[in-house]
Amino acid sequence: MTADRSHQVPPTPPPATVQHRTASTLLGLVVPLGVLATATAVASSWRDDLPAPVAIHWGSAGADGFSSLTTLLVSTAAITAAFVVALWALAFWRGHARPVRQLSAGLSVGTATLVAGMTVGTLAPQRGLTDAADAGGIGWAIALAMVVSALLGLAAAALTPRSEPAPGADDPRPDAPRIALAEGERAAWVRRTSSSTGVLVLGTATALVTVAVVVGSSWWMLVVPASLVLLMAAMFSWVVTVDSTGLTVRSSLGIPRRHLPVGEIVDATVDTVSPLRDFGGYGWRTSTDGRTGVVIRAGETLEVRSTGERRFVVTVDDAGTAAALLNSFADRARKTPAG
Repeated sequence: MTADRSHQVPPTPPPATVQHRTASTLLGLVVPLGVLATATAVASSWRDDLPAPVAIHWGSAGADGFSSLTTLLVSTAAITAAFVVALWALAFWRGHARPVRQLSAGLSVGTATLVAGMTVGTLAPQRGLTDAADAGGIGWAIALAMVVSALLGLAAAALTPRSEPAPGADDPRPDAPRIALAEGERAAWVRRTSSSTGVLVLGTATALVTVAVVVGSSWWMLVVPASLVLLMAAMFSWVVTVDSTGLTVRSSLGIPRRHLPVGEIVDATVDTVSPLRDFGGYGWRTSTDGRTGVVIRAGETLEVRSTGERRFVVTVDDAGTAAALLNSFADRARKTPAG
């Protein structure tokens, strides 16, 4: 007698092997700590040329905060190193999905470069001075550090290796929604999803910073509101597409972008999420249970399981239709012989 498998619970798959740990360690730990160590060494080599104490804070009237060089270097290096190690641990132990590793590497390299650049950039004008209060403005140094750190952070994210296709050992859930498609029939589903709350918050912040820049005539600080505008376009407005190739989620800016190939998709379902409770915030997020995705509002969410126990979510309207169509395409891909 043949057993009826329709009501059997699929066996629990073995734990997924965490890939790219070597690359995560190199990009997310070795590189940023190397940048930080180099900047600290350079600043230390200037000790005899710097005033004591050195200036560490500037106001509208110039330098107005001071500290010993040792305190400055030790505190900044320790705090930044702890942040880098925490991000590396996230990528090393929870980096099943490439976006998690990209986020960790990008933030690690970017933050370390920013701190290193601001440290060296603010100490360089003080060389040869007897009184740190005589140090000039540091706007150029901060602006340069911000630009370079952003570029290097993006480069680290881009260099993060892609996830290798995992074996299709996972079984799709039989109760997952599906849309009947005739053999060879083509179909697509496209939706735009955005967060009015995120746009309002960042839009208000952008306006306030812009007013402060204009009033203070600190024109180099315009890089801050410009960055906030790019952040709004990159994090709070997305286009979600389901077609025969799989699922594609991209921001209105074009990056970030995520594509889940149909051949790696196990199944798709509909869920509801709370950004703060489930993901600790809004935007491109990762949760403690290993899910990653675009979470920009509470409510209806498309959740996609991929081979290797990877789960990706995106908050979007009409998620049921997207899930059903994606499941149908995944079924078709499994029935099509490879090659």
